[in-house]
Amino acid sequence: MALGTVEAATQVSDVFIKTNLAAAFGVVVAMAACQVIYGRVILPFVLNGAIGGLVAITAEPLTPSLPLTAVIGGVGGLIVVLGVPLLDRFKIDDVVGAIPAHLFCGIWGTLVVPLSNSDANFGVQLLGVVAIGAFVSVFSFAVWAALKFTMGIRSQLAHERDGLDLGEMGLSAYPEWSADSDQGVVSFTSESTSGTGGSVSCGPRTGSRRTKKAGKTVATRRATRMKREMKRLHDVDFDALFALTNMPIEVSMTTRGSVASSVGARNASAFSAGTGGLIR
Repeated sequence: MALGTVEAATQVSDVFIKTNLAAAFGVVVAMAACQVIYGRVILPFVLNGAIGGLVAITAEPLTPSLPLTAVIGGVGGLIVVLGVPLLDRFKIDDVVGAIPAHLFCGIWGTLVVPLSNSDANFGVQLLGVVAIGAFVSVFSFAVWAALKFTMGIRSQLAHERDGLDLGEMGLSAYPEWSADSDQGVVSFTSESTSGTGGSVSCGPRTGSRRTKKAGKTVATRRATRMKREMKRLHDVDFDALFALTNMPIEVSMTTRGSVASSVGARNASAFSAGTGGLIR
């Protein structure tokens, strides 16, 4: 859109305003949906809510009214929050929530264009969604199949365990996280004041035999364990644990959602009971 006329400049400013409005309402609705569904605000959902609102309004950012723009962006934020667990239910791996934010919200934004643009109709919009989806699916399948039978598309097992950031780039994308566990093990290592130590471990043993088939699914299993342990960790009342153990507890997050806590060996069983089932 050129800025050759006053009308064109006004239209550009309208696009700016409505684009940002849709993103803002995507954030607000995503925050509200997280609070209702999960009982807390989840930052990745909120950030993707902004993306979902932007994607939804992109199909037609000029003609919608401000209230309709807010609705389009808000629904985009809601789609993001609902779309991620839907993909998890179908066992589709989308660690950054890109499919709900871009695909689902893009379809939504495309289908609602006729609400504000009289030159569009729902039939043509739906046909466009189906046609583009069919072309991308067939073409992508062909490209990935060619890559699979030539150079291969599977990363090395060591790279899956350590992270592709280290394996491919040689740098850690999350240097603040420690990477001393490759099994997603949650361990509580204790050391009493007298110097004797003990530990309570959760999860699979680090020395367990890893077959080729199991190696292919290690990343999926690790992600599942991380989600489960993070959910359990959220439900732990650490103030109650402090009182229970009667000594400081230092909690640190690791790459696999692990938790390392320093407690007395004599209080290990009490700590386990106080976690409400976190240690199994």
